[in-house]
Amino acid sequence: MHDEHRDDPSLAFALSRLASGPTMPTPLGVFRAVDRPVYGDGMEHQLRAAAEKQGPGDLEKLLDSGDTWSVD
Repeated sequence: MHDEHRDDPSLAFALSRLASGPTMPTPLGVFRAVDRPVYGDGMEHQLRAAAEKQGPGDLEKLLDSGDTWSVD
């Protein structure tokens, strides 16, 4: 029995590649349905945590820091 909630994606990937030609059986249905945090939410949390720890960033200070270069 296939478990679409399985963390390991290898079986779902194998099922998605099962039909190799027009006469081969074609799998239908949900191959993988894993609940994961949304990427943007995790990024927002990281940015907020960094700002709390190091303070707000200063782009002008960064650009004037000397660790930059100009492209002509």
